[in-house]
Amino acid sequence: MSEEAGGNQPHEELELKFEFDPAFARRLSKVAWLRAIQSGRASTRALTATYFDTPEKDLHQSGLSLRVRKEGRAYKQTLKAQDAAAFVRREWETRVRQPVPNRDEVFSNPDFRRHINGRKVETLEPVFETRIRRTTRNLIADGDTQIACDLDVGEIAAGEKSKAISELELELKSGDPRRLFDIARRIAEIVPLRLVHASKSEQGYALLNGGRAEWIKQPKVKLPDGVTGEDVLVRSVAACLDHLSANVDCVLQRAHIEGVHQARIALRRLRAALTLYKPLLPKDRRKQVGDQVKAIASSLGPARDWDVFGAEVLAPVEKAMPGDKYLKLLRDEVEHQRDMAYALASGSLTSPEYTRMQIDVADFIHACDWRLSTDKDVLAYLFSDATKLAAHALDKAHSKLLKRGKKIDKMSKRARHDLRIDVKKVRYAAEFFAPLYGKKAVAAYLANLKQLQDALGVQNDLEVARHLVNSLGKGLDGEQARQVRYAGGVVVGWHAHAAAEREGSLMTGWKAFSKSDPFWI
Repeated sequence: MSEEAGGNQPHEELELKFEFDPAFARRLSKVAWLRAIQSGRASTRALTATYFDTPEKDLHQSGLSLRVRKEGRAYKQTLKAQDAAAFVRREWETRVRQPVPNRDEVFSNPDFRRHINGRKVETLEPVFETRIRRTTRNLIADGDTQIACDLDVGEIAAGEKSKAISELELELKSGDPRRLFDIARRIAEIVPLRLVHASKSEQGYALLNGGRAEWIKQPKVKLPDGVTGEDVLVRSVAACLDHLSANVDCVLQRAHIEGVHQARIALRRLRAALTLYKPLLPKDRRKQVGDQVKAIASSLGPARDWDVFGAEVLAPVEKAMPGDKYLKLLRDEVEHQRDMAYALASGSLTSPEYTRMQIDVADFIHACDWRLSTDKDVLAYLFSDATKLAAHALDKAHSKLLKRGKKIDKMSKRARHDLRIDVKKVRYAAEFFAPLYGKKAVAAYLANLKQLQDALGVQNDLEVARHLVNSLGKGLDGEQARQVRYAGGVVVGWHAHAAAEREGSLMTGWKAFSKSDPFWI
């Protein structure tokens, strides 16, 4: 399947990569059912690879990686690109005679030329190395599905910096993708595993940057001409899953408060995609995946709430009232609550349930169970031009939102909270289908939605702040608890005044949105 020199057609690999404790490697080798599906004996080899990029890291910034790996006495050059589906990468392989890239072959690749010009090809240089000892087992499931099971133990080295690597990789070579996910689930029941998003190249670049995780914004989904409704579903869900996975390390390291925010956005978008396609998806399968996603999203909520309270609610008041002793007590209690909330989030993101959710969502979009439907309308929406589904789904969501917000000036706080949720759902739906339409019309519609969402968000943040303040003081002595709640009341009162002044912005935002021209018509 790999391409030799001069070939431009990529090999597409579906691969699941897990981090694991190498102490469990012997346990895996003795699992009876795993041995039963193993074909032949396991083989072990040393693999040393050098990754190349320009001084400005143009390849990395374009989502590409380039390596030359020594395999025995031979060298193989591999260019990889992340694909639209979760855990799928495209790769182009070429044999080379030396441990450096064949620049002519690299530049002949259309994906490369799209991002890197000929002049920059000449500046390619080594950036880091991987030194791995790989044990490979070939698995055969159900007679015709072939899966490579690799145990990689070694390190990534960039100058004087290094990072230990201990990974289990399952790669589908041929056959039914569902068998890959079945085996992954069964292994996860035996050995503690963590499904990771970052490839070895991505981990190498992180090492170059000091090893500190970065937060990643939702990348724009690219939709080529003529895509079907099914294509949009698969690409949207895959993008959400990749977005989530890309921000997990940022949450675990508490590297930036934006990490947990982006992780929650990814989960909300994922749930929005499932809701958008609800009438077209098998009920049991959709509900199972939806419930799993909801549970993980709920576990991240407290961390985000305390982040917002500390950075956006409490901090401005501290700045206006420097040295206030009651605010100092409140800050200490807020940080304590944040620590506990992040412990909850970290526990969730390293739990077997999280790993199972990732496997199940990836399985969901690769199994394509919706194709078994006998409903002609469902099949028509899924397999005809995506604009047909977009027009139907967006028209329905837009009309529902207009109806719900008619009496926004008289709405209760709870009703406005529900309205804000609907605004986000419509925004996510519009973003899923946006690449199918002209940028100008889409941008105007999304801008109005964002303005409305932000205005509703001010009031929502205030209500969340009230709830958090009411929860403070538990575990403190009577006087400290009173002082903390007093400071919390001061902070909430400060922002209540500002929120009242934003009422006009909310009415303006609603008026602008209600007059928005639907870009899908």
